[in-house]
Amino acid sequence: MERTMLESLAQALDAIDPSLCDYGAWLRIGMGLHAEQAPFELWDAWSRRDVARYRQGECARKWAGFSPVAGGVTGATIFALARKAKRGPASDKMCNAFETKCTTGLPDTEGTPEAQLRTYLSALFRHDEFIGYVCDSRPVRFRDGTVKYRPASCGVTSSTAGDLMRRLASSSLEEAVGAYDARAGAWIRINPLDGKGARDANVSAFRHALVESDEGSAERQLSTIENLGLPVAAVVHSGGKSVHAVVKIDARTAEEYRTRVATLYDTCVKAGLAVDQQNRNPSRLSRLPGAKRGDRQQTLICVDGGCPSWDDWILSQNPVRKASRTSFPPIEQARHAVHDIPPLSPPLIEGVLRQGHKMLLAGPSKAGKSFALIELCMALSTGTAWLGASCARGRVLYVNLEVDRASCLHRMEEVRRANGFEDDALDGIDVWNLRGRSYAPHELIHALVERAAGNGYCAVVIDPLYKLLTGDENSAHDMADLCSLFDRASSALGAAIVCCHHHSKGSQGWKAAADRASGSGVLARDADALLDLLELDIPDEIRRMHGTGNREATAWRIESTLREFPAHPPLNVWFDHPLHRLDESGELAACLPKESLPPHYKGGRSTKARHERENETKAREVARVCEQLHAEKNGEPFMIGDLISRLGWSRNTVKKHLDAAEGWKRIELNENTTIVQKCG
Repeated sequence: MERTMLESLAQALDAIDPSLCDYGAWLRIGMGLHAEQAPFELWDAWSRRDVARYRQGECARKWAGFSPVAGGVTGATIFALARKAKRGPASDKMCNAFETKCTTGLPDTEGTPEAQLRTYLSALFRHDEFIGYVCDSRPVRFRDGTVKYRPASCGVTSSTAGDLMRRLASSSLEEAVGAYDARAGAWIRINPLDGKGARDANVSAFRHALVESDEGSAERQLSTIENLGLPVAAVVHSGGKSVHAVVKIDARTAEEYRTRVATLYDTCVKAGLAVDQQNRNPSRLSRLPGAKRGDRQQTLICVDGGCPSWDDWILSQNPVRKASRTSFPPIEQARHAVHDIPPLSPPLIEGVLRQGHKMLLAGPSKAGKSFALIELCMALSTGTAWLGASCARGRVLYVNLEVDRASCLHRMEEVRRANGFEDDALDGIDVWNLRGRSYAPHELIHALVERAAGNGYCAVVIDPLYKLLTGDENSAHDMADLCSLFDRASSALGAAIVCCHHHSKGSQGWKAAADRASGSGVLARDADALLDLLELDIPDEIRRMHGTGNREATAWRIESTLREFPAHPPLNVWFDHPLHRLDESGELAACLPKESLPPHYKGGRSTKARHERENETKAREVARVCEQLHAEKNGEPFMIGDLISRLGWSRNTVKKHLDAAEGWKRIELNENTTIVQKCG
């Protein structure tokens, strides 16, 4: 760790009184120090200042459990807490992501209007690039009587930055740029031009974007820009009530420029900076530093602040990707490592999922995926079985992103009652209802880790996954980032992460289980356990044999792809709202999934398979009714007419399926008399 960073962190801790911190803040400070590779002793020594709450060894135990970027917390969190404390040497000038050259204007030797504009030009443009600036203005009177000044022309577009800097070296600012109305000030375009005009089409490099807000004080705006670590080329006080931040975008095309500006503005708005949305175009005018505006000056505050580049700033917004570059574990020698092998994580769902691992439940709409996850939460809370697999008992957090709070709680109660559990079955389940709240994935995972840390959850269930997808679900890159966020949460909490996701459109039965979930295959392949549901095509006879009074009951086959355990045979279940129940009779084994063949195979083959399946089902139904009649007749043969009456089928249909029924035969005594007898 660099000495300057360590000193800055130590100064920040000097500004924070540990006795005024709650548990969460104390823990985040430890995480931040760990992420910046500061020595453990720094956190421990700072914690000792809270004599009343300090416990010997507690810091060491927490430190040992921190991941490289636990919860996405870094040194920036500590600096923010120090600024909030408003005491000691920790201030906005602290060594953080935004190091301004000064906060009240340039030093006296460099603070002249001419010097400010020269510095600004050097920071934004090459000497041979054409620039645009406007000195002409016109007053605009509003209904409330106020007057504002607007640019009256496209201004100068044929001067290079080098030409203007040479004029500024030997003359005043007004002589260099031309006369302007001091009531209005002057403007300059944020991007270089082609020297032929001032429209967006004349922009020669999509290098900068303008961030400006008319809400809040200039000090607050500057603080937000600083805290975000925006890669600013320059920040100018407008001479009015706002600051103008010229942010490094470095886009290669106009389309990329629009995309990056959208990302920039979205981040600013989420941070509380209400940016002016009209400033999105690349030929935008900003305030020309050094010019007078009323009784104030348009002042250059700083140049080259924040992150060095757009890419660095984007990286700073994703702690997982940042850590992947800076916090690699050591390379181990296998022969030595095997002598001290850590124990495997204990099973959470026997034969399916281990503690701290990830599971994805995938299936089409109406498969009851949410109810299956609630059933899992109940099984973990009570230590009972889920879909036939025994579960370890533990505390669970259920993150509901899809339905409203009332619906979520009603579902919980429905499942509890249907399972026959007492009220205490819900004691081990916490619910976090987030429907209607929009968060970027990294924000939600960060908040999740902060709120769930220390609660001892064995599993965090996120329902559903698509509500977290702000990127392109078909992009392997975006989905890999999301999976990395789940890794971070799992590592920080020591809990399994369980999600459900929908199938892609179209027929699914002919696909491999890992290819059915919608979007990039990264999602399904990243999970340590993938459980995939396919609906089965069930004849009415099997539905009657199932004995459910619910005509809407559906049958499903669950196929598993497991990383840590041997493969399981497919599991057949009934979804009889609100529970999934195992098919213990084996009646569903012969059923095929709906749309089990790809589109180009439809027709004869699928029809033949369906007929064969129906015949097998009817033969089993005949055998079942024969057993009933055999018992009623005390083991004696019975007339085929009794069988026909009981089944309600035609004589020929009954005879056909009786011949196929295992264990039974028909004996024709004469032309009109046929009896049924058990074989053997």
